Amino acid sequence: MMMGASSTLREDAVVVGTPDRPTSIGEKTHLGPRSLVIGAQVGALCDIGGGAILMPGVTLGDRCVVGEGTVLPPGMVVPEQSVVFGRPGQVLRVLSSEDLARLQQRWGGDLSLSSQPLTSFSARDRAEDAPMGQLYAFRDRHPFV
Repeated sequence: MMMGASSTLREDAVVVGTPDRPTSIGEKTHLGPRSLVIGAQVGALCDIGGGAILMPGVTLGDRCVVGEGTVLPPGMVVPEQSVVFGRPGQVLRVLSSEDLARLQQRWGGDLSLSSQPLTSFSARDRAEDAPMGQLYAFRDRHPFV
């Protein structure tokens, strides 16, 4: 899985990819609670609603809004700046100025992209293999583990 800078996954959001169907999430993309992305390509500055499901082979362009509970069927291609709703998902319209203002508000008024490379994550990035971090003193007391 590849993930862009400043992207967010809310509670219980799941992103799954395989070597045959890799998953990538663009920069400043928000995945709502209980959303599921399986082997899909998601563009930058997208807002995916809670409970939405993106099936394998889905390609979502930049600046797209996917409604809560929407299911995008396998292989669906969604053009940039689209609003998608339904089961199965259908492109309803192009983003309005209000939609763009809401995206801009979510990202603190800044819709610029940093052009940083995507960060790779895999099942090999397990907690057992990574250091747990640094423990710091608090009120002159040092923690013991």
